[in-house]
Amino acid sequence: MTMTTKLGLLSLFCLSALLIHSHPDLTWHLPLVGTPVPQLSQTSPSLRFFRHADPHVKLVGRLPSVIVTATKENTLSAINPKNGSILWRFLSPDSAPIVQYAMDLDHQHVAVISGQGSLAIRLLTLSDGRVLWENHLGDAGHVNISGIPHGTDLLFVTDQHSEHSTFPDVIASRGAEVLRIHGHDGKTRWRWTPSSSEIILRVFAQTLPDRLDVLLSHRDFEGSPRTQVQSIFSTTGQTRDHRPLSSQRCHQTDNSPLILFAPTDDTSSSTKSVVVCVDNDGYISSALVPENPSEPLKIFSFADLKAKHPILQDVGLARHGVFVAKLPDGAANVLRVGHDGALKSFWSFDASDLQPTFAGSIDRDGLPYVSKISFVSNLGLASLEILSLTPTEYTPEGMVVGQTFGYDLSENGRIVGIAVEVLQITNYVPASRVLLVTDLGAMQLWQGEILQWERHEDLASPASVTLHHSKRISGPPPKIQWSELLNTAAQMIQDGFARFLDLKAFRSDVSSETLPHAHVWVVGTSTGRIFAIVKEGDSTGRILWKRNLTPLGPLISQTDIKWEDVMIESGQNSPNPKVVVSINQDELMSRTFEIDLTNGKVIKKSLLEHLRSNKASNTDTNKQLLAVHDQDVGGSPARFLGDRGALFKYLNPNLAVYLNEGFGRQTIEILDQPTGSLIWAFEFQAPVETSSILAALTENWLVIASRELSHGFTQIHSIEWFMSSKADTRVDGSVANLTSSVRAYLTPFRIKNASFTKSRLGVTSRALLVINDMDQIVGFPRQLLDSRRPFRKPTQVEMEERLMKYDPMLTPDPKMIITGDRPTAKLKHVFSFPTEFESTSAVIGVGLDLFSTSTAPSGRFDMLGDDFNKIQLILTSVGLLAATLLLRPMVQAKKLRQQWYA
Repeated sequence: MTMTTKLGLLSLFCLSALLIHSHPDLTWHLPLVGTPVPQLSQTSPSLRFFRHADPHVKLVGRLPSVIVTATKENTLSAINPKNGSILWRFLSPDSAPIVQYAMDLDHQHVAVISGQGSLAIRLLTLSDGRVLWENHLGDAGHVNISGIPHGTDLLFVTDQHSEHSTFPDVIASRGAEVLRIHGHDGKTRWRWTPSSSEIILRVFAQTLPDRLDVLLSHRDFEGSPRTQVQSIFSTTGQTRDHRPLSSQRCHQTDNSPLILFAPTDDTSSSTKSVVVCVDNDGYISSALVPENPSEPLKIFSFADLKAKHPILQDVGLARHGVFVAKLPDGAANVLRVGHDGALKSFWSFDASDLQPTFAGSIDRDGLPYVSKISFVSNLGLASLEILSLTPTEYTPEGMVVGQTFGYDLSENGRIVGIAVEVLQITNYVPASRVLLVTDLGAMQLWQGEILQWERHEDLASPASVTLHHSKRISGPPPKIQWSELLNTAAQMIQDGFARFLDLKAFRSDVSSETLPHAHVWVVGTSTGRIFAIVKEGDSTGRILWKRNLTPLGPLISQTDIKWEDVMIESGQNSPNPKVVVSINQDELMSRTFEIDLTNGKVIKKSLLEHLRSNKASNTDTNKQLLAVHDQDVGGSPARFLGDRGALFKYLNPNLAVYLNEGFGRQTIEILDQPTGSLIWAFEFQAPVETSSILAALTENWLVIASRELSHGFTQIHSIEWFMSSKADTRVDGSVANLTSSVRAYLTPFRIKNASFTKSRLGVTSRALLVINDMDQIVGFPRQLLDSRRPFRKPTQVEMEERLMKYDPMLTPDPKMIITGDRPTAKLKHVFSFPTEFESTSAVIGVGLDLFSTSTAPSGRFDMLGDDFNKIQLILTSVGLLAATLLLRPMVQAKKLRQQWYA
């Protein structure tokens, strides 16, 4: 191959790089709601389809029905049943768990009560989840072992005594009192408190215009708790006549008794309430509440079940007097309340291989149904059974219709909760859709045998994050194969022109046939599943594939799953890159998986057993690990000064940062992990919030963030270590002359997490990435946090080092907010990874949401700007190449003639 040909190929190769997108676009946002909680309490299911009784009334976004759920991540969310998109979400602080919510479909409002110890109630709009008002109720009083207040209840009034007809008042109870709250502005109208010997369990839904019934727990002279129903005036909160103490004794559990409605008969002019619980003997007890507030309760006992102490579940059909009694062997009975308050078994569901789940629903005609979902192991299918509670001419006892669908148990886990929407049953075929929630965090909506959509809410609890680059444009390999360079250059030009002209039809996938995505995020969750996520469209994250790495068997706690290592290999033996994962589920066993990155298939898996370590830990109980070194020692061993001198950095990748609270002090200690020796220490001069202390450590740079108790600012300490205070002095392996430079800064917001940007070669200046209390990712340049910023005006030498005058206040510029205006929620950790460009670092924030982007702390010095005229450069280069090819023969001919006639 001639030199001209080689020159041409190299020119083509370089020109093709110009046509490729100038910088990696990693920005996408994946909003989540968190893993749904099927049942917040025994009182009512929290995962439900809501549909107005009038079919002409539309709900959110003109939808006839909407899914509403509370989640483990402390959100209340509305989800579109058609495609699974988030309509809105209400975010409650982590310190105030959602206890219960109530729905008013007529006026399209949602009331939410939240808190732990101190409760607050809020009113939201059903259309967009906007908070209209909030009322802080104060101390909750009696709490159960979970910390949730006893007797917490919530309902909208149905009387005509609300001041605003479109904002009905709200009745709330919190163990020690009952309140009526204005629906318009959230102000308290009245409070009612029982006697000191009574505890509020439930508040009844209204059955009479001016009456509220409150279920109390009263201990008799024997110390045994008995139920008592007290009636009060709904308008004033005054006590009505006292009922005689009932003989109903409910077995003490964290679950409150059920309150159901008995059907009306000819002798009753209004609906009556029934209290249902399990008594001390293990039978089901029901108590009918008479209309007269001074009459005693009518007690009945139901003992026809084949086992004692069943679990009573409210499936959302309390107004129809229906509930489910689940037995220890997996069987269940559907029970119904008669007009006299007595119970009757309506249907029995047989036991299943795995624990079944139940849900109630009401169709468009107002008819009730009870549904059961179970997994049939020998068929490998999920089974749906729908019980119609409405007698017909041919089915006077009701009927059960069912179907099966191909649910993947191994990949999605066990079904732990369901919500069912039944439209109607025609010719014994149910027109329904089923929403499943699994123990691994999956949400799936099935319509018949077809999976309509799914969400993976376990991504809200990530445990491991890794980034893979499938394309590198840093230049040709060191050993150039000229025979392959022509094909490579031609392909890059074709792909580059397609990107430049944005003509997708001309794009070729030859060079990226197996993995067309330039960047793939690999995320492992605390439930043991692993996901590959890529960018789709302008700013949306799409799940490329998922894989469950936990075996079937007994339920495994999320705290038992530990991700030991996740790395991506691009070996020569395999055409596709692979993900190598090591996951530990207990102290005795580790599993290693090799997964094809392109499709998520497991190539190889192995099991490693190791001995349990009985060695006692030598770590001081007063010490708390804050951070370890990120193993990045940078691209330069020294910091170069403005006078051309150099301060050699103390680079030790084995450092760890501890908080020592011994002797009543708060001290930061830097320890060498292999030896345990103390390298450096720092003591807080003023008391700080222990929970606010965090640290990040890279290269020779340590950042400590804390919030002092005396004021509302967050203090950031920036520390750098050098081998000596003298320039050009290097002492390897010794810390005797170790010196540090420290600067303290203040910022107005709280910091939830911190880390540093990373680059491919370590040449780019680092930036500090923090998550503030508004769930934004902020990037502070190192120049702003420099530990050597002078207290006076910088000298010429210091200006050569780009040092600025010290200013303790850090006010973030809007350009530093990496998340921009995107509504990221409850971010907990931020990570950074190098990209194929030295100037650019990939950043991902994880928490309730996942947000990915890129940042360039030192500017994009190795990229062409968007205003660069690529066409002119290409035409000029092509012209020069053509001129070279044309003039070279002429020059050679001229030299030949000169040699002949010389």
